[in-house]
Amino acid sequence: MRAGSYPVQISPPVSAARTRKSTTAIGIGRTHSKLSSSACAMIPAFFYSYIEGLRTHDVETIASTVADDLCFVTATTTLNKQQFLAMLRALYAGFPDWHYDHDVPEERDAVIAVRWRQSGTHLGTLALPGITPIAATGIRVVIPEQYFYYRVDDFRIIEIRPESIAGGAPGGILQQIGVLVPPF
Repeated sequence: MRAGSYPVQISPPVSAARTRKSTTAIGIGRTHSKLSSSACAMIPAFFYSYIEGLRTHDVETIASTVADDLCFVTATTTLNKQQFLAMLRALYAGFPDWHYDHDVPEERDAVIAVRWRQSGTHLGTLALPGITPIAATGIRVVIPEQYFYYRVDDFRIIEIRPESIAGGAPGGILQQIGVLVPPF
């Protein structure tokens, strides 16, 4: 079921290295007005601010919803909060029309799961930290439907794990514009 046009993807939880106890979203949230109350009554209100920040490319709003010790975990690397925010700033500069659409967020055990659909056109320079900037190609990028899994604690997102799928974000974005070995 589609909930709206918001930006973001999620992946499964895991992080034995985390020292803080993760809490589920049970009992600490409010219903978002665009979603059915039965489907998302347990999702924390701040999570919808995160989604809105993605939708509007508002990196400062996104920053306010993630913990200072955030871990963005892919199959090949883990980004901290500053690296994650730099990745988003670069994405939005390189793909000014980047669009997110998602299903209703689901509470699953100790995580919030969201199935995302993402796309955009490479119209600007993509200058991700650690790789040579990539001039606009005009290529339209479409990421396959992909879950992102979020762990929350202290009313912030502490971990984001994109589902590891062929062509999934963030590596699939780079692959589609010709980067042979994406760093993600």
